[in-house]
Amino acid sequence: MVKHLFDTEFNLQDGTLISGPITTEDDSNFLFHNTHSSVDFHFRIRLHNERWQFVDGSDGLSLLDDIIETVGKQIEDHYLGNPSELD
Repeated sequence: MVKHLFDTEFNLQDGTLISGPITTEDDSNFLFHNTHSSVDFHFRIRLHNERWQFVDGSDGLSLLDDIIETVGKQIEDHYLGNPSELD
């Protein structure tokens, strides 16, 4: 079952605003999908060896490590504030 964690937003390098939900099915892989505009922008990340790792997503996204780290930090903060969700 897909679990909605929170909504996030950020700007791409060209200034395009991207926003949408962070969801998970297993509390280890996390999916972001842009719902703000028609820009097809999505990615899946996971925490591996204490570092957020790009799993798959839109072409060229693996170059945007700062976005992956920022969203990963938001996920960590979400779980720190809601530890019961890890049960």
